[in-house]
Amino acid sequence: MGMLHQQFERLAVASCEAARETFGDNLVALAVFGSVGRGTPRFDSDLDLLGVLETAPRHRRDRWLLAEGMGEHVRPLQVELAGQGVHAELSLILKSRTELAAGFPLLLDMVDDAVILTDPTGVLTARLGLLRQRLSAAGARRIWVGNAWHWDLGSGAFEI
Repeated sequence: MGMLHQQFERLAVASCEAARETFGDNLVALAVFGSVGRGTPRFDSDLDLLGVLETAPRHRRDRWLLAEGMGEHVRPLQVELAGQGVHAELSLILKSRTELAAGFPLLLDMVDDAVILTDPTGVLTARLGLLRQRLSAAGARRIWVGNAWHWDLGSGAFEI
């Protein structure tokens, strides 16, 4: 593992600790996705995180404030990493357990590439597994075009 991967791993571990401290028993699961989850980060990649909470605020601004509070815990490490040329911002998306069960398009980004940092009851692992099964049954496939990709979900209706 190269230096860049190690730095992002440090940031992911610190983010998990910060999430546990910030959300306490309300934290259900936390996962990394995006370029860091795929193992293809750049020096300016965000650390994309999905946080699943037992209950999450209804309004986007309130969720953003929670994410900012968690981010404050890792800010010293971000400053240290910036001094080493790694300019990583946290990009935390918060969802409730109910929203996870209902599904949302972001899960498609995570089905193959998520690295689960904590999931003590297995709820996120199970949800991604269910989505993986649905994609397979539908004959869906992820199509890469350069550095981007999209899903061909096959014909007919598809439920995330």
